[in-house]
Amino acid sequence: MGIVGGWIRALRGDAGSRPGEKPGDKPSGGRVRPAGRHELQFFETVQPDPPTPVTRERVEALLDEQGLGWFVDHEGDLGLMFQGRLHYVLLLGPGSGALQVRGQWNRLAAIERLDDLLELCQQVNLERVWPSVFVQVRDDGTVAPTAQISTFLPYGATDEQLATFVLGGLGVTNAFFDALDEVYPDPVAEAP
Repeated sequence: MGIVGGWIRALRGDAGSRPGEKPGDKPSGGRVRPAGRHELQFFETVQPDPPTPVTRERVEALLDEQGLGWFVDHEGDLGLMFQGRLHYVLLLGPGSGALQVRGQWNRLAAIERLDDLLELCQQVNLERVWPSVFVQVRDDGTVAPTAQISTFLPYGATDEQLATFVLGGLGVTNAFFDALDEVYPDPVAEAP
């Protein structure tokens, strides 16, 4: 019957299930005790830090803690260079309920590459949940491949969750750009 069954038998006075006991027998000393000796152990429960609202100050502190230099652009957005590529960490929506990490490839492509890049972005978006990848056609006709991840945080985030999202976002966007570098090697990086 196990430990629980032993407690039930002892509380009901149902002896006889243990070797040498008969129904109606009481343990020596008149005390009722469960079958076997077990002590309850209490553990201190550690509560995780509760989520707190995500603010630009928290993101700045995270980047400082990671040794990543950052800047605020002319529109007030928080940006940084990560592995030679421009990234932004954006708080979106009312009350900053959404957080986005957006990066841009460190090279621009000619408009003649647009169809190839659109096909590559479509393939990545079909095969992976994130990052979301797309291209932006600039006024001068050049094409800027872009990657981003976004999440909705209406209740905020713990410091660990914030770090996981921001640093993970930087990593997955850069992984896409690394793949672009393999598909479109920089001709300047190669010897003539």
